[in-house]
Amino acid sequence: MHTACHGKALLVGIGSPFGEDRLGWQAVDALQAGAWASHHPAWEWQITVLDRPGTSLLGSLNGIELAIIIDALQADGSEPRLLDIDELASEGAPLSGHGLGLAESLQLGRQLELLPKQLLLVGLPMGRVLDVPGLSEWLDQQLKKIG
Repeated sequence: MHTACHGKALLVGIGSPFGEDRLGWQAVDALQAGAWASHHPAWEWQITVLDRPGTSLLGSLNGIELAIIIDALQADGSEPRLLDIDELASEGAPLSGHGLGLAESLQLGRQLELLPKQLLLVGLPMGRVLDVPGLSEWLDQQLKKIG
């Protein structure tokens, strides 16, 4: 049975090869290993990890209808946290310590109208064990909310 695509989708882990900043990479690698995207065949998935991309992230979003961006978050709690760009920008520190931060890059993308129609910005708290089944279920719920 062929399922019509809702469009191109990007699952991207943001991070670096150092310490807990690898959390976004680890989450995406684990989701990919568990074939998470195959449970959502209505989207044509691209899956990648990026090393402190700054504004080059915006090029990755070209032609994308849905983007799920996962990065490490310096915050309390153990659950993934869905953020919006304004909330991220109002945080005392950027989501990560990458040159031009994720918030600033996404704000620029919004101003230039380069962001996808659907953008899920996911913060994973550092200092916790990555709960892959929990993250998978949480992302499933987020996708149900957007249709």
